[in-house]
Amino acid sequence: FGLGGLKLLRTLFIAAPLALLGWRLHRDGLRWHVIVLALASAVFVVAPAWNLRPLYCTTIGLFLCWSMLHDHCTGRKALSWWALPLVMLVWANTHPGVITGQALLVGAIGWEWLWIGWHALSLRRACCVPRPSKTQGVPPDVNAPLDRAALWRLTLVGGLSLAATFVSPDPIDRLLYPFAPDLKHPIFRIFTEMQPLHRFLFEPPLVAPVVYAAAALVLFTVVKRIWHYRAWELALLAGLAVLGSVAVRSLMDWYVIMLAMGLPHAKAIYVDAVKKLHGCVGQTFLSGGASRQTGMSAPRRPRHYGHLRRDNGLKRLCVGRLFCWQPGWLLAGIAGLTLLTLTPDWGSDMPRRDAPEWPVAALDHIEKAGLRGNFFAPPDYGAYIGWRLKDRAKTYMDTRGFFFPPTLVEDSHYVPALGPDWRNRLARVLDEYPTEYFLLE
Repeated sequence: FGLGGLKLLRTLFIAAPLALLGWRLHRDGLRWHVIVLALASAVFVVAPAWNLRPLYCTTIGLFLCWSMLHDHCTGRKALSWWALPLVMLVWANTHPGVITGQALLVGAIGWEWLWIGWHALSLRRACCVPRPSKTQGVPPDVNAPLDRAALWRLTLVGGLSLAATFVSPDPIDRLLYPFAPDLKHPIFRIFTEMQPLHRFLFEPPLVAPVVYAAAALVLFTVVKRIWHYRAWELALLAGLAVLGSVAVRSLMDWYVIMLAMGLPHAKAIYVDAVKKLHGCVGQTFLSGGASRQTGMSAPRRPRHYGHLRRDNGLKRLCVGRLFCWQPGWLLAGIAGLTLLTLTPDWGSDMPRRDAPEWPVAALDHIEKAGLRGNFFAPPDYGAYIGWRLKDRAKTYMDTRGFFFPPTLVEDSHYVPALGPDWRNRLARVLDEYPTEYFLLE
């Protein structure tokens, strides 16, 4: 279906992580108004990265892998013998980010074995020398070790899933790729997606403050309910936080999984707090009734009474029809997108094709003159040339970044600006990579 099919595929890739987040929060018992708020914040945070790219495969694969492991380790649903291996197999053949899933599997299996061993050792020591346990006061069903059957199932299914990731092109090279020295070259910082998150703290649309606020909320739940988290989940959160803070290209993985993991714990903290408020109000009203029977003056309402009434009013609003699940709107949206895809005039329309930031007039002239050959241009222009001219042009550099050696990235950045060593770089552009045309800003 041409451009229309690509746009529909892009929409599906964008919607998949959001749909998984909504499904997970609904499964964990959160109300729809909370889910809508979480999805709205996720849309706001990840919208700048909405383009058709294989990176979505890693977000989807990592989310599914964590979700299955979490359900198994918490006793909700045992691991399937085929679901997780199939996810890892597809993931390994679509994006090299599968190394994060490999690390998650190894970490989850390793920690669960260590946890059950430490727990057994603690029990033996407690039988020999009676003394208070380090986890005294923690309910016995909180973060309990897996039983032997569940642990062996995790080990076998996880091992099979890990083995499935090696049924893919160059699995060893892909495993070693993140440690390649070229990836540490500072020139790659010229790409926006490789910038650290704090660089955008005060830049519109103010995505960074929203991310940091959500991270603070999840960190609060970790502090309050640390015994309800598995240790490998905390390691996953910490790793994604580091990756998302160092380079914004990993922000989508961090934010979506952080919300899915942390909001159920935030709900539990909130429910406990409301129950305490209800208890205080009930005791006050009972004491007030007893005071009236004895002729004594009734005590004042508790200072949280107004907050409790507002909370109940907001709940009544949010459980109404406006915020309830309405599948009809979802089906109507899918039908509308499919109709736009199948309609040639609408499906092939590209509203941003002639945007001011692209060298539209220059490419119109090149097409009219019938030029073809090797072009040198900055990365953004190189991508536009490849899209417009296709096989009629080869570009020195485009926006695929890591696909190119650092030397070529430096040339495309420093030569137009007459930067460091630009004469030798220009000689390489002209001689080693015979360039016929230059398209500069």
